Order: sequence, then C-alpha cells, then structure tokens
Amino acid sequence: HLNLNRIGIFFPAFAASATILFTSPTTPNAQPRSLFFSHITAAIVGVSLAHVFQFVPNKNFGYKCAASVGVGLHLALMSMTNTMHPPASATCVTAALTFVNKDSSSQGFLFVLYPILTCCIFLFLCSWLMNNLVAAHSPYPRYWW
Repeated sequence: HLNLNRIGIFFPAFAASATILFTSPTTPNAQPRSLFFSHITAAIVGVSLAHVFQFVPNKNFGYKCAASVGVGLHLALMSMTNTMHPPASATCVTAALTFVNKDSSSQGFLFVLYPILTCCIFLFLCSWLMNNLVAAHSPYPRYWW
C-alpha cells in the first residue's frame, strides 16, 4: 500500500535536478544516464541501508547512520560509474529517512519505483520538451547512455 500523502518530502532532490537539467542541459550531469542511474541507485542504497540499520537499538539514530553512510557509498558509486548527479545524494538521504515515518516505512523498495522512477521520467520528459523548444539549448540530450 503506497501512501501518496507524503510526496512533498521528495521534491528537494528533484528541484535541484531540475535546476541542472534546465540551466545547463549540455553538461554530463544533465544527461539521462546520470539522472536516472544516480537517483535510482541512490534510492536503492538508501532503502537497503535503512533495512540494515533498522536493527540498531535506537532506530532514529540507525536511520541517520544509514543516510550518512549511504551518501558516502553512493558518491563512490557515482564516481566509479561516471554518472555524477549531485542532487541524488538528497535522494539517498530521503530514502533512508523515509523509514522514520511510520506511514511510508511499509513502502520498502517500492520507493524506487514510486516516487523516484516516476519523478525521473516526468522530469526528463519536461526537460527534453523545454530544452528542445529553446534553440540555445537544443538538442537535448547530447547522449543517452
């Protein structure tokens, strides 16, 4: 069961992504590969570590540890795969801390599909449309993968 009432918490990461996609669409950070890979893997890392750290006696402390460790691991993953997209670090934190909220903790790995994948698709489509309508920015994307 997905709780759609908590979607507001996810917008900071995607607002930062939108800034990159709309203001500097030719950079490697703005390409679809970086956008999708970084946000999706950030959500997977965050949720996975939240599951691991849930066994810490103080759960809130455990989830904060999961968020902190997750950002470091995810930065290393983005560096190794050359898919750097800095706003995804906020996605990793959000994924780990979502478990503090009892209403959305049952979401588990569905968090990767909704809202993360859904928001990535929506943001990419908006960026693709807007950047190709403005001559100074076209064509977008420069490369797909």
